[in-house]
Amino acid sequence: HASLDADALTPSHPNSESPNVPIVAVPDGRVTNVEVSEIGPTSATVTWTYVDSSNANRRASAYRIYYQSKTLATVETEDDKKQHVLTDLKPHTTYSIRVAPLNSMGDGSGESDSVTITTDESTPGPPRDVVVTTEKGEGAITVEWKSPDDPNGVVTAYIVIYRSGNTIVEKVYERTKLTELRVKIDNLDVSTKYEVVVVAVTSKGEGSTSESRLVTVGEASSTPFTQTVYFYIIIALGGIVALALLILVVVCVRRSRRSDSMDIKEPPRRHRPAPPLAQPNNRSSYSVENGSFGEPAYPNEPG
Repeated sequence: HASLDADALTPSHPNSESPNVPIVAVPDGRVTNVEVSEIGPTSATVTWTYVDSSNANRRASAYRIYYQSKTLATVETEDDKKQHVLTDLKPHTTYSIRVAPLNSMGDGSGESDSVTITTDESTPGPPRDVVVTTEKGEGAITVEWKSPDDPNGVVTAYIVIYRSGNTIVEKVYERTKLTELRVKIDNLDVSTKYEVVVVAVTSKGEGSTSESRLVTVGEASSTPFTQTVYFYIIIALGGIVALALLILVVVCVRRSRRSDSMDIKEPPRRHRPAPPLAQPNNRSSYSVENGSFGEPAYPNEPG
């Protein structure tokens, strides 16, 4: 009878060769050598190695990747492969990335050291709050705006595009030469309507256009800026009126309470019976029977 070597029954890689061994505790191995490659504006590939446990009951069955910029996010791999592509990153953003082993019992303590990356730039979002103004009788417009909420990189220039009919003109302004996000465009036709938009530019190219603004050159008109001012004035006046009404109500309530506290109830008055009518004290009385006066009614006097 051939004898079996006991070592031959022990798998050299318990993680991969003992899938049927029950897991009884979190992984006790350690993740090392985290690397990030193929870094784009919104994605990056993360790879790592794992020093597995010699105990198959504490093997890693998956991994959790932590990646943090301003907020912390996590993603769990579906298997024990040591590679994953992060796909929900933001352009031109710095992330700190680390990896931890896990199994059905939870995360192991052997997570990796952090690795820091910065995603690539992308085209920017639209400039905000574009305002176009013109002076009465002047053949020029002034355009001002705010930077995009999502620059997605370093904005290197802005393009102001204005159109009248089929004529389209683009003017490029380098960001480093702008002391403020405001430009004046001259030599326009008075009493002519123009449509104006603004575009930001990064190393990846032109971004989305801003909301368009219409203006008739040389005619003082209501712009989004003045409309916004009027809106806030109306809101402020409404707030003042509401505050005045509130103060009036409070004063009235306080006066009412003070009046109630000073109002002392008087005890009910008792109705006294009316005094009897005084009997006539005449010395003579009139007789109904004979229609004549009788003798005076004197009190009894001694004879």
